[in-house]
Amino acid sequence: MRKYDNSRNTQRARIMCLLKKFQSRTTLDFRAAGILHPAGRIRELRLKGVNIATYWSNETDNNSVYHRVARYFLIKDAAVN
Repeated sequence: MRKYDNSRNTQRARIMCLLKKFQSRTTLDFRAAGILHPAGRIRELRLKGVNIATYWSNETDNNSVYHRVARYFLIKDAAVN
């Protein structure tokens, strides 16, 4: 049985994959993908040179409750280690 890898490096790679595929994702989207502290991982990506813009929006969760959440957009791709 393979152990689930939820390291910071893997979470950053998952964020990049999602942003490349969908162009934008919200905090709620990232949490559903197993990234429990998206803002922290986004910050780490930015420190590595990835240009990610943040816009605020109101989104509903799967319980139909509104939240003010960050929506992240990949502006410029960069190599991530």
